[in-house]
Amino acid sequence: LDSGVVRWRFGFDDAAGYGYGRGVIVGDQVFWPTREELFAIDSASGAMRRRVRLHESLGLNGGNLCAAGERLLIAGPDHLTAFELLDTAD
Repeated sequence: LDSGVVRWRFGFDDAAGYGYGRGVIVGDQVFWPTREELFAIDSASGAMRRRVRLHESLGLNGGNLCAAGERLLIAGPDHLTAFELLDTAD
């Protein structure tokens, strides 16, 4: 933060890979939503730790994220979904 140097970027060049809602930082991870997926990203390196296909596996869209205790909440256009936060370093 002090230098303003960009250390990493995460995303895709196509519109389907753009962010959809607000991400959230939890511990050493950044959770980033797109329209159809949710990504857990290592905050130090920018490496993807986990990819959850929200639409394909659960029929959900992304949305604004919020951490609440041991849960990750997704406030989508027509749903509020809670996920248990798991260690995604595996």
